[in-house]
This record gives sequence, C-alpha cells and structure tokens, in this order.
Amino acid sequence: MNRLRLLITVFFFGTLFQAFGSTNAAPPTVTGNLVVCEGQTTVLTASVIPANPAVTYLWYDAPLGGNLLFSGNPYTTPPITGSQIIYVASVEGGTPSIIRTPVSIVMINNVDVASASSNPATVCPNEPVVLTGSSVLGATNFNWYDAPIAGNLLHTGPTFTTSAPITTTLFVASVNNSGCVSPRGLAPIVVVPNIDVPLGTANPPVACPGDNIALTATSVTGSTIFNWYDDATAGNLLFTGAIYNTSVNQTTFFYLATENANGCASLRTPVLVTILPNLDVPIGVSNPPVVCPGQTAVLTGTS
Repeated sequence: MNRLRLLITVFFFGTLFQAFGSTNAAPPTVTGNLVVCEGQTTVLTASVIPANPAVTYLWYDAPLGGNLLFSGNPYTTPPITGSQIIYVASVEGGTPSIIRTPVSIVMINNVDVASASSNPATVCPNEPVVLTGSSVLGATNFNWYDAPIAGNLLHTGPTFTTSAPITTTLFVASVNNSGCVSPRGLAPIVVVPNIDVPLGTANPPVACPGDNIALTATSVTGSTIFNWYDDATAGNLLFTGAIYNTSVNQTTFFYLATENANGCASLRTPVLVTILPNLDVPIGVSNPPVVCPGQTAVLTGTS
C-alpha cells in the first residue's frame, strides 16, 4: 500500500512539473494605455519576471483557443471600436504558458455635440474672425478642422482666430478630459463679399500740369460710399466721396473702390488722368531787330 501511494505521489508531482515546470514560460504582465478613445490604437507591451530576452509572446482574442492576433512584442492594436479583452501568452523554449493573461481595453466614446459662434457674425473676405466653441456637455477644449471627416487639424483650443476667404467652411469637435474627440459640427463663417463694380471718370480726361481735375464715381449696385487710392491693392487712401478734386503734374492712375453696408470694399477700378505738358520751345524775331525810341517793331513768333 505504501509503495502504491509513493507511485501515485511521484506521478502527480511529475504531471505538475510537466505542466508548470521550467519548460513552460510564466504568465506575462502587460503595460500600456488601457483606456482609449473610439477609433484610436493602443500599444501593449508584455514582460515576464524575471526578465528573459528569450521569451516571445502570442496575442489572442480568447482565453483558450480563439484567433491568434499577433506574434511579437509590443502589440499595436487595430483601431478600437468597442471595449474588449485581449489575451497574451508567453513562449519559452517553444512552449507557451498554460495561462493567458487577460488585458481589458476600455473604449470611451465622446458623444458630445459641438458647435461654434463667430465674432463678428459677418465678415469681409480675408478679414479675421474669432470662432468660439461650445458643446452640449460643457466641454472646454475643441479641435478645429477644414473637413467634416479626416481633413486637416487647424487648431486646438476654445477659440480659433482665422481669416475668411470668399468661401469658408470649418468644423469643430469637442475634446473631453480623456482626450477623446466628438463628431464634428459646423463652424459657420458668413462672408459678405462686395461684388460691386465702381466706375470712375476724369473731367477733363486730358489736362495740363497742375490743372484741376474732377474725378467722379458711380456704382453698378448703387453704393454711396467711394474710396480713392493711389495703388491697385494697397497704397494710401486719398479721399472718400463721390467727387474727388485733385491736380497732378504727370499722367497718373487713381483707383476707386466702393464700400457696402457691412464695410466690405470692392475690387478697385483704375481711373486714368492724362497730363500733356507743353514741351514746345518758342522762337521770337523782332523786325527790325534795332529801333529808335518811339519807333515800332514787329515781333514774330515761331515754334
């Protein structure tokens, strides 16, 4: 009887040694970001104690059997679409650990609804506008994009100052305390371009140097505010009004723009003033060239 008990004991402990002995790697531990936003990936790193560079790792979707997701270390997951558990086994000497270590990944979905207001409410093309984000859940940080999906991240912050071309559509998403980004809402910018075509005339259109010239403005759309400049795009504002009286000594272009009710300027129309200086050299001849006091002489001019 004692001999039988000894044989059973030897068999039992021999089986345990085969199952948990040195030919089987110890269950690994895992580090990494286990709380992620929807659509993000995370990097999971496995290790054993004591550290052993000969150990490799297998990642599965089930505690037993299941699908092999990856072989190696670390493991970068695909984009996370829901909370899930991943299992990892360590392999030493070609034999995986009996127990797989579970790794719970928690996905946070930002269900906030973001929106934005602009200041000023309407702007002229290429003028700066300040966008301020707000959200249903009271988020205080926002991402600003140029497309409803994908596109470019333009700015991160509660406000975004930008310039507005003639057509501008921006989008805003809230960012919660975990760094998760909500779906994007429209960030409206109302641009009011001035499409007026001002017309300018010079009276007279051709003048002598220093002559007074009256520049008169009219508008296709009926604008009543006219600005006169000395450059086609920048330069100096010379005068504001429908009639600009001026004088110049050489042929000169003036540039006329209208201003609409929103203070937006139109494109500038050139107005030409042509100056024709008298470059003649007159010649005078006296006949006779020498006279006595009281006598007359005929002065003849040529040019």
